[in-house]
Amino acid sequence: MFERYTERARRVIFFGRYEASQFGSSFIEAEHLLLGILREDKALTSRFLRSHSTVVSIRKQIEQNTTLREKVSTSVDLPLSDEAKRVLAFAAEEADRMGTKQIGTEHLFLGLLRETGSLPAKILQERGIHLDTAREQIAKVLETKAAESVAEVVSTGGMFRNLTQAATDGPSHEALVVRAMELLDAAGAMVKLRRDPMPPEVKEARKRIAFIVQRRESGLANHEFEKARFYEGEERKEREGLQALESRLGIDGTELEAVTPEDIEKVLAQWSEYPYSE
Repeated sequence: MFERYTERARRVIFFGRYEASQFGSSFIEAEHLLLGILREDKALTSRFLRSHSTVVSIRKQIEQNTTLREKVSTSVDLPLSDEAKRVLAFAAEEADRMGTKQIGTEHLFLGLLRETGSLPAKILQERGIHLDTAREQIAKVLETKAAESVAEVVSTGGMFRNLTQAATDGPSHEALVVRAMELLDAAGAMVKLRRDPMPPEVKEARKRIAFIVQRRESGLANHEFEKARFYEGEERKEREGLQALESRLGIDGTELEAVTPEDIEKVLAQWSEYPYSE
């Protein structure tokens, strides 16, 4: 269910589950997802809520509108309420609308606003946050980030000179941004295919991390949050071990993954069947 979700969006669900247990709720409600966003995405929170006091007031308002019950053990599986399920469905629609493959915290935020009869929508609207303006702001932020990512790896000459500007100002800028990101993905895949074989111990460590990540994601998808939290800790330890191993062997993981303008030119040549050069 959560395959499309970014790591941060999944953590919002995780924190929403925790908040629900602390309120003694039998379901993960929309307001618990809002509290999860406030916990997880400080940048998004500060963009729309401005001050810490506003965040504190939101929690107090939720507490005042909730019947507090005995806390539920975090090992108990709590399902999403119908309202929360609609929020997630709206979030997926918002991601599709913006042409993004993954569902992020910003899409969950918009999903909360779209569930107009919910407590979170009421709370946010009372603080001057409305769907249309929030959607517009988030779209601009995402487009700017995508354009900046392209600018980092695209050369300033030839056909590349105006790509970032076109992605921002062109009549079909959303499609351009998506296509540009697909270009980066393809170039990255090319780099992975051609790089030198990694040492067996590094390869084994990365396999262990991939297995742990899979188990953690499985726990999140099945609402097994204790299991997910366990594997999150295991992943952290494995990544620290991998970092130490790569340092000892003189391997720079960042450099191995680097994409150059030449890589992008090769992908463009494959797509268009014409060579590109400065």
